Amino acid sequence: MKAIRQLLRVAGEEGPAIRRAILWRLAENLCLVLPMAMIFAALLPVLDPARQRLPEWLSGPLAPLWIGLLLLVAYLGQGFCANRAADLGYGAGYRLTARLRARLVDHLARLPVGYLRGRDTGDVTAVLMQDVTAIEIMPGLLLPRFVAAATLPLLGIAAAFAVEPMAGLVLSGALALALLILAACQRMLRGASERRSAAMAKLNGRLLEFVRGIQVVRAFNLATGRLREMDAALAAARDSGRDITMRFVVPASAAPVALALGTGLLLALVSERLVAGSLSAAGALLLLLVAVRLFAPLAEAVDFSAMVRQMEVAIDRVDAILAVPLMAAPNDASLPPDATIRFEDVVFGYGATPVLRGVSFTAEAGAVTAIVGATGAGKTTIARLLAREWDPEAGRITIGGVDLRDLPAARIAELIGVVSQSIVHFSLSLRDNLRIGRPDATEAEMRDALRAARCEDLLARLPEGLDTVLQNAGAALSGGERQRLALARLFLKDSPIVVLDEATSSLDVENERLVQEALAELTRGRTVLVIAHRLWTVRGAAKIVVLEHGTLREQGSHEALRAGGGAYAQLWAALRQAPGWRRIDSDAPPLLLPGAAG
Repeated sequence: MKAIRQLLRVAGEEGPAIRRAILWRLAENLCLVLPMAMIFAALLPVLDPARQRLPEWLSGPLAPLWIGLLLLVAYLGQGFCANRAADLGYGAGYRLTARLRARLVDHLARLPVGYLRGRDTGDVTAVLMQDVTAIEIMPGLLLPRFVAAATLPLLGIAAAFAVEPMAGLVLSGALALALLILAACQRMLRGASERRSAAMAKLNGRLLEFVRGIQVVRAFNLATGRLREMDAALAAARDSGRDITMRFVVPASAAPVALALGTGLLLALVSERLVAGSLSAAGALLLLLVAVRLFAPLAEAVDFSAMVRQMEVAIDRVDAILAVPLMAAPNDASLPPDATIRFEDVVFGYGATPVLRGVSFTAEAGAVTAIVGATGAGKTTIARLLAREWDPEAGRITIGGVDLRDLPAARIAELIGVVSQSIVHFSLSLRDNLRIGRPDATEAEMRDALRAARCEDLLARLPEGLDTVLQNAGAALSGGERQRLALARLFLKDSPIVVLDEATSSLDVENERLVQEALAELTRGRTVLVIAHRLWTVRGAAKIVVLEHGTLREQGSHEALRAGGGAYAQLWAALRQAPGWRRIDSDAPPLLLPGAAG
């Protein structure tokens, strides 16, 4: 069956354990047949004493003892086989899902970051949790039902053919009709299961969005609107579940009806043959045992067919993520000769939307290069391309003359440190959060990094120092404290290239001063790429690159660009005309970078 083939395909190392579980299930089913055979054998002399001749050990005075021992062996064997199959099946299921989640996480970690930015977080979460869990239950819970459903009816039909060929045909027809109904049920469930997975993924996304944005929701009294969206997602999930149920109930009810119809025809046939004398009482008993007992597993398996279909859809969704090609991962891990950054005729777009059109510029090693322009000009895209979240559609990006596509991801991560408004910490100790920058850092190096990032006051306030766990990913810290801890991580990382993406735009005056002092120390002697909206923060940059609608309009120093009267001069003039410029912005210092004007 397709479900078992799919399961064995994704099982990997657990494939042998699952195959052994299937064999133990087959042995369990044979043990189930043995008591019926013994009961039948014991009744043969009573049903047909003139014609039946049993072995001495089944017909002599010790026959009850032997039959009892065989029944005991059969039941003990059944229990042993069931226990072994359960251990193998459930164990394989748990290990399979653990490995599968680890494989998915590893694959996601090596995918272009742009792929994840373009995909709903709730959908990815649903694949990792909900879909993988749907696969987990197959080896231990569902596999026994389907092994029994596949073996016992076949054994029964074989026995029926041996006793009365017409009875075998009747049971075969009933089985074929039930399987056809079940196959139709599975086809009908395919679309419903896909809609169910999509609805649950959307619900996960809305829940994550609501929890992450709870502060904004409360601050702007948006609870009603957000709850309406969540209610809609809940209703869609409910309706998708109802759709599965409605599509499943009628066909699933029809399959047992087909089996019951076959059993009824068999009873009529047995009665007719008994009256005509062409069927012995022993043969009639055997056929009745087959009809009553051996079709029961198939009827039970029908109840789980919806879960099997959901498992198949889950495997398809897992396969869809694993099929996304990874970025090229070259083996050459040598360092570029210097940290000069060059964009050479770079073209890039998000889908059909062009963002960068033939952009070329050089950020010299050890100097500050600023990227400015209106919103949507492509500034942040440049930073993301440099971090190789995507590859350019045309042109190339080099560090020290080496194409980014020729550098392993780990080497790019060593070369580039990013400081942005979006700071990510983890619910780990401060020590472990810092060591993300360099896992082998000593405690003295971590404390030096904290001092350089102006975090002495924060460290002094933490109850357990470096061992303090940042609960809820450091949500209790202020924005400035989170930013300075991120800078401490970069001090430890000690990368030759630093990208600043509006690193101080959302901080208060005191925190901005501390962060700027830390940045001045962090960026000293490094190649710095600054993505800025506030032009006064980059007045001292060695080079300013001006973008407009994805095209490089001009580049040069602050003074030269202002004197040139081009796009930068127009941006500067618009800034000086903005409300509050004279009162606040004219006195604001530039970003404290090497060579910046004070």
